[in-house]
Amino acid sequence: LFCFLTNFWGLDKVRYAFSKYNVSTGLKERNTGVIGTRFWYKNRQGKICFDKTMFYAPDGHRLKDCPPMRKYKRKWGYKADCLFGEDSLVEGRPVFVVESEKSAIIAHLEYPDFNWVACGGKNGLKALSNLEGYDVWLVPDVDAAQEWGKIGKVWEWWKKCGQVGDKWDIADYILSKKC
Repeated sequence: LFCFLTNFWGLDKVRYAFSKYNVSTGLKERNTGVIGTRFWYKNRQGKICFDKTMFYAPDGHRLKDCPPMRKYKRKWGYKADCLFGEDSLVEGRPVFVVESEKSAIIAHLEYPDFNWVACGGKNGLKALSNLEGYDVWLVPDVDAAQEWGKIGKVWEWWKKCGQVGDKWDIADYILSKKC
């Protein structure tokens, strides 16, 4: 993922984003030997809540045949009670909540003056209460727009696009402008 993103934003910006969001090399997938990208979920106090390793092809797309992995699990006291990027929030800036960690990184690279966090999936909005005191905007994938609209304010980013796929997210939109 790191190498793919440097094609669009350059080494320094991507390195800064990975550092800001605590992204590192992840676990190795057993069957394929692919090394994943590890996303560290830390709360606002900087405590690690858990990790999530995702696997990407050289073109930046997720490898669907390689399921996400975790090393630090709930049974060992690591709880999923925070949002990815929560520890990097800047006071006074609105917070935009996306589904995937990759989308949060890409959105930050394109729109760095806002706070970007990820909930880890369409059904991961239970930690929204952690954003109390912030102006929060939900930025769902197209297929979750109606569902997320029942929960909070939605930024309808897809209305800026000419054509949008059913499974598109804000990262797809940003990358389509770059290509």
